[in-house]
Amino acid sequence: MKRALGPVVWILLSAGCGGPAERAVQREDRKLSVPAAAAPKITQFYASPAAVAPGGKALLCYGVEGATEVRLEPRVEDLLPAMARCIEVTPASTTRYVLRARGADGTEAASEAVVTVAASAPAAGAAPAAEIIRFFTASRTTAAKGEPVTICYGVKGAKSVTLTPPLHPVRTVERECFTTALESTTTLRLDAAGAAGEKDAMTLRIAVE
Repeated sequence: MKRALGPVVWILLSAGCGGPAERAVQREDRKLSVPAAAAPKITQFYASPAAVAPGGKALLCYGVEGATEVRLEPRVEDLLPAMARCIEVTPASTTRYVLRARGADGTEAASEAVVTVAASAPAAGAAPAAEIIRFFTASRTTAAKGEPVTICYGVKGAKSVTLTPPLHPVRTVERECFTTALESTTTLRLDAAGAAGEKDAMTLRIAVE
């Protein structure tokens, strides 16, 4: 009888290998190994030109990564996620546009750009406003105290560029980003000057809640 039990026990133990419980664990392991969706990122959002005469047109250009949905406030037209795209706007008055990008994980990034409508057109023969700063954006315009915020900027044809307050060294490059953390609501200002003395500036407000 003892010799007969040996094979029976061996068969039962063997049947347990790779059984439903083990397969369930393997399936659970595969679920845990699925990478989380990346948070959306606004790589650029700017107006060109940043100032127009009444009835004038400007371009709003944007680029996003990891976004499944993009929208503009105030709405101009339906937007699609894109690495680089521009749309035309004709604001009746100075307008602050907010670009919002939503990711598959439900998180949202936002950036602002302002188109200023001047009271009157420039005088005949006057030099047009310089467009040295291509973009000046933040990964979010609302953040918790101490939460990392990525600032991106780009200039072209600039002889010098400065950031106020000086949170990070800036250079005369067409694209650069840095990450910082703010303790209170801050308005950043990027100033650039060209070789002929022309000047350009953009501001970016980040609210700390």
